[in-house]
Amino acid sequence: MGEYFLRRLVRIALVWLGISLITFFLLRLTGDPARNVLGELATQEAVEQYRRQEGLDRPLPEQYLKFVSGAIVGDFGRSLRYQQPILPIILERLPATLELAAASLFISFAVGVPLGIIAALKKDKAIDFFARGLVLLAQGIPNFFLAILLILLFGVTLRWLPTGGRGTLQHLILPALVLSFILLPLTVRVTRAAILDVMNQNYVRMARAKGMRENSILLNHMVRNASLPILTILGVHNTKNVSAPDGRVLIAVRAFGYHPAQLPGEAIGLKVVHGRRGLMAGEVTAWDAAPPGAALP
Repeated sequence: MGEYFLRRLVRIALVWLGISLITFFLLRLTGDPARNVLGELATQEAVEQYRRQEGLDRPLPEQYLKFVSGAIVGDFGRSLRYQQPILPIILERLPATLELAAASLFISFAVGVPLGIIAALKKDKAIDFFARGLVLLAQGIPNFFLAILLILLFGVTLRWLPTGGRGTLQHLILPALVLSFILLPLTVRVTRAAILDVMNQNYVRMARAKGMRENSILLNHMVRNASLPILTILGVHNTKNVSAPDGRVLIAVRAFGYHPAQLPGEAIGLKVVHGRRGLMAGEVTAWDAAPPGAALP
């Protein structure tokens, strides 16, 4: 057993080493980091000074070894964009990330799994067509558009929920609902397919032949055996959204400004501006949006 765990640890270390090596050199293909940070209008002298200051003038193998040696002890260097240590930035935003991931996963499971089970049991019935239509809608609607619609409906028209910021459960509802639409279609499809796959298995027929109640067959035989592919696929996708979020996740998070704090040089979120003649949206801080229940100007 000890030898097995040792082999697994070595493999994990090699994978991490390979990922860090590929990532390090791929980032260099995007151009000169100093020029990307300072901009095209920066003078060559300023660029050279920045390279010396950040150690970017050193050979690439030396830069990589410095990065790896620092990462082993938790020192990931300084962010070239924010000019702050990277690890505190990650730790500062990690709670908000975990909150959103847990809330969106809960909504996806709470809605998607029962809907997928019902759609499988009522195949080609009205509820099945509704579930498949919801899947197509959730897959087709852009997240930023859904976020704007929810802000206008629940934050502006009904005044039930805040349109941005973080701190209370009310602030979590809208961004978690938007993010759940990323995982909800997959949840419904995988659950429906898994239940349909086990419905005609021999052990299900045997349970019915023994006279077991349908609810008992569903919970003890069908759902239990169908849960493995559901948990596997959804766990992988939810982990990806936390560790390497795609553009849909980033857009949804920025639309609601669900951050612990604003970093230097960063515009956060979406502001809903009320006016006497209508409503506009602009790229300014989400906390400036009018709170729920406030009177319109």
